[in-house]
Amino acid sequence: MSTDSVFRKIIPIKSAQIELDHSSEIFVAGSCFINHMGKKLQHFGFNTHHPFGTLYNPITIAQHFIRIITQQAYSIDDVILSQEGYFSWHHNNVITHLDKGQLLKDLNQQLSDLKNSFNNSSHIIISLGSAWVYEYPKVGVVGNCHKIPASSFNKRILLIEEIVHELSAVIDQCPDKTFVFTVSPVRHWADGPVQNTQSKSVLHLATRKLTEANSNCFYFPSYEIMLDELRDHRFYAKDMLHPSDEAIEYIWNQFIYYSMNSTTQKTVEKVEKVRAGIAHRAFNAKSDQHQQFLRNLLKEIDQVKYDTPHYDWGKEIEQVSSQLM
Repeated sequence: MSTDSVFRKIIPIKSAQIELDHSSEIFVAGSCFINHMGKKLQHFGFNTHHPFGTLYNPITIAQHFIRIITQQAYSIDDVILSQEGYFSWHHNNVITHLDKGQLLKDLNQQLSDLKNSFNNSSHIIISLGSAWVYEYPKVGVVGNCHKIPASSFNKRILLIEEIVHELSAVIDQCPDKTFVFTVSPVRHWADGPVQNTQSKSVLHLATRKLTEANSNCFYFPSYEIMLDELRDHRFYAKDMLHPSDEAIEYIWNQFIYYSMNSTTQKTVEKVEKVRAGIAHRAFNAKSDQHQQFLRNLLKEIDQVKYDTPHYDWGKEIEQVSSQLM
């Protein structure tokens, strides 16, 4: 008997399910786990947009996309003063300003800027973190509490039907786009271990309904990979909740297999080789050997530019060129 089968279960994944390639325009949204996937996609030359920051609940995520589609402007009711700064109820704490009017201007400018990118997008990747939501009077479900006391909110768990309704409103408007859902493998321990399990169950059942009802919706099992394939403690960060770098790398490689055909996978390998070359530090940077290495690296970047038409390699070219004698 294989020891591998004793200590873990392999999650079966079909290859090239969504045909992601470097001509795709990708929107990513959701929990902190999607930050890792978004950075990976950008790192490997994919045309990726991640405009909203970390969002955990599916209602806020759906509302962001509906706002882009309808271009419904943000108003004064969407802004809150906290910690001597102004924040949006619908965004995380990255988007902030000391001036309320300027924050509103920034939010609505971003909304306008995203319209064309979203209309042209081919793939929407959504990581759902929690079905627990916080509701604020006159605002409803918020994307972030911005350190406002918990007593100011009504906390509740979403119904499966609510999630399906809100996300279906987006999917129905975008029949030409491919939606990829995943349930984040990060457990929300602050809600409580039992409550976290209940929350993840709601998200799983909602995504099942969405993928069964829509031919352009798919599910990637990052949650299942983390729990069943990566059971050892070394695959977790120090808090024993978030995946370690090793786990993120493993899940990313599974996503490559799941989402890309062999041609795109080869391009990813080329980009990885170029990135490794750029990161290389020579013992003697002035040696003929290293100077030739740099010239060859510039040629490799020039070749990979053709395969990644939406990525700007200018910074990397400048970095390598500056080392040439």
